[in-house]
Amino acid sequence: MKQVRFNLALMRATRGKLTQKEVSLATGLSQKTLSALETGASKGIDFSTLAKLCQFLKCAPNDLLLLEDEIEDIQPSKESLVKAKEIIGRGLDRAMNAPKKTPEEIWEAFDALEARFKIPSNRIKSNSVLKVVLDTNIFVAGYLSKTKRGYPSQILDLWRDGEFTLVMSPGILEEIVAKLLEKGVPEDLLEELVFIIGQIALNINGAYETCRLSKIDPDDNKFLAAALESGADYIVSYDSKSLLPMKHFHGTQILIPELFIRHFV
Repeated sequence: MKQVRFNLALMRATRGKLTQKEVSLATGLSQKTLSALETGASKGIDFSTLAKLCQFLKCAPNDLLLLEDEIEDIQPSKESLVKAKEIIGRGLDRAMNAPKKTPEEIWEAFDALEARFKIPSNRIKSNSVLKVVLDTNIFVAGYLSKTKRGYPSQILDLWRDGEFTLVMSPGILEEIVAKLLEKGVPEDLLEELVFIIGQIALNINGAYETCRLSKIDPDDNKFLAAALESGADYIVSYDSKSLLPMKHFHGTQILIPELFIRHFV
């Protein structure tokens, strides 16, 4: 299923790093309206609003609207989480006991897994010190995307290219595996995915996952916990209800995918 996303954040960034206040003053649209459009909190846009933005930004409507695969925000079932723990246990056990490999060998194994997912491989780059926590739904949507043109897919391409280090905690990995399991991904592929993540991601212990770090949806606490424990530079999410309104958390910047990708353009 497809959904339409508003590309305003990236358009502002490519037009001289315009602020929401500057766009608001020039168009007469409130900053609250602009923020809702950027974070996905808005359920739609009327033609007059679209026309004002296009006129000010000197762009066409299709520059502001992006058709992407829908990102679901549904928690996996208890049965899927139990099965995910079993798969993760097998995959991480293999990763811990596997012979030491070069980065090239690890990425070759990763590309082989992607081929089984029918995902094209990318070039290999050196490891980066930039640490990033991805919202589970962005990771899942990126891997299951058929077009490979949406922002979640582009972010995973950046990870595969070695542009940043992926931070992975037990809670996040469990949810990723459970959701992919519910999407019909075979267990052997998921075990291989866990095995490779165990080698190339920054795997943390999840020391803060049981602590309530902020007054947000408890299901989102694991992302803040992973950022705090790892000292992550960014959390990337489409969560307009809990995570995005925070903007920062103990030195970690919380961004929508469009603005995160802007750092690499």
